[in-house]
Amino acid sequence: MSLMSSMNIAQQALLVNQAALNVVSNNISNVNTDGYSRQRVNLSPGVNYTPLGSSTADQAYSSCGVEISSVQRYSDAYLQSYYRQQNSTNSYLDQYSQVSTEIESLTNELQGSGLEAAFTKFYEAAQTLSLNPQDATARQNYMQQAQTIALKFNDLSSNFKDTETSFVGDINVPGTLEASKLNGMVSQANDLMNQITKVNSDIVMMGSSNNPSSSLLDKRDQLIDQLSAFVPVSVSENSNGTVNLSISGLEMIKGTQQIASLDLAVGTTSDTPAIVQLKDSTGTVISNSINKYITSGEIGAVLTFTGPASADSLTLQGVMKDYDNLASGFASIINDIQTKVTASGTPMAINSSTNQLTTATENIFESSDGTPITASNIQINTNIMTDPNLIAVARVDITDYDPNGIGNNSNMLEVLKSRSNNSSLLGNASPEGSLANLVGAIGLKNSTVETNLTNQKAVLTQAKNQLSSVTGVNIDEELMDLTKYQTAYKASARIYTVCNDLLNTLMTLGQ
Repeated sequence: MSLMSSMNIAQQALLVNQAALNVVSNNISNVNTDGYSRQRVNLSPGVNYTPLGSSTADQAYSSCGVEISSVQRYSDAYLQSYYRQQNSTNSYLDQYSQVSTEIESLTNELQGSGLEAAFTKFYEAAQTLSLNPQDATARQNYMQQAQTIALKFNDLSSNFKDTETSFVGDINVPGTLEASKLNGMVSQANDLMNQITKVNSDIVMMGSSNNPSSSLLDKRDQLIDQLSAFVPVSVSENSNGTVNLSISGLEMIKGTQQIASLDLAVGTTSDTPAIVQLKDSTGTVISNSINKYITSGEIGAVLTFTGPASADSLTLQGVMKDYDNLASGFASIINDIQTKVTASGTPMAINSSTNQLTTATENIFESSDGTPITASNIQINTNIMTDPNLIAVARVDITDYDPNGIGNNSNMLEVLKSRSNNSSLLGNASPEGSLANLVGAIGLKNSTVETNLTNQKAVLTQAKNQLSSVTGVNIDEELMDLTKYQTAYKASARIYTVCNDLLNTLMTLGQ
């Protein structure tokens, strides 16, 4: 081996170790960069094939030094997929927690200004009226407290509807879906898929499928991680360095082509106010609804929360129907006491013109729009608001009663009994008991969501730590590599210097 060969080997070693130091430097500089995957230089000896049977000296002289075989990017497809699954579940629960907490806040009865307080004041007014059947003020107060209950139901229904509109729009109001939170989520998901497709194209354009740019791969992984927060995703790799991406088995990206995107359509029923569709690159709908496939991520949480009522999950439709049933049941109970003839007698109002008892025919509660009573349309009978004497305080045997007996309070005592009597209209509970059960169920479901979220955050943290242990930068390892390559660089530089000095000596011989 000539001195020039030795100098070439030393020079190559200098360049290789310098490149290795650059990689170490890049790792250290990105130790706190989220999504960065550490790299490692893989070295291999240079090969100079010598003839078979050559001498040991020939083999020694055939050495070609060191070369970089590859720059390895540390990754783990299984851990990456597992992390995305857990991230999607965590985002689902986090979004669900936010909306369920909002619903619990709307139905909070601890503030003393909700339905529970309204029921209490209503029955207190009934008690006062039973003691003073002829008192106009007592009648007015009873009517006002009944009106307060109706208004509380109206406010709750309105707040529930506003919450639904903010998330998925109102199927009866054009343009509200476009302004909804769900539309914003779908737009972000589509934008992320566009960016992923662009990175795939950049990888192909660079022509480096055997060793794609680590920064491009990191960027793509981050984009896919972000997408997993909105929808459940799965990824498969192609031989040219690109990836295919699917949402619960529905293919969205195939290499450098985005073959489908998400789109929203207004639903046709209250149980499905918004429909997520798939469209191809020409805008043609290729799947009318993929709601059932989006079972995790923020979009999945919104679809579940605003979807059909469920016994196991806290859904807006379920809560609204429960309050509708409570409003309808309570109104039916009070209206029956107000006008229904039973074995105990006939409810009697007061004729304001004669100041005598007369058969009660006007309900306390009615619907504002002619449909069955719900939380949204319950109101006080306008005739009773005009004339509180139409409130049936008395109850008599219609075949034998004193028309002047306006001091009779038997019917109002029936109203007071309804406070503790269980009714099949309210799930075999009293009005206040039914409300307590409803609020308790909301609180329990919300607590379950919070517990699940806490547990899921721990799982996600563990998954991230596992992934980081493979892909993240370890400062101790980098310092060891730094020392190793620094030493090798110095030794190579020393060899180069020695060979250079020897060459200079040879050049001066014979002068």
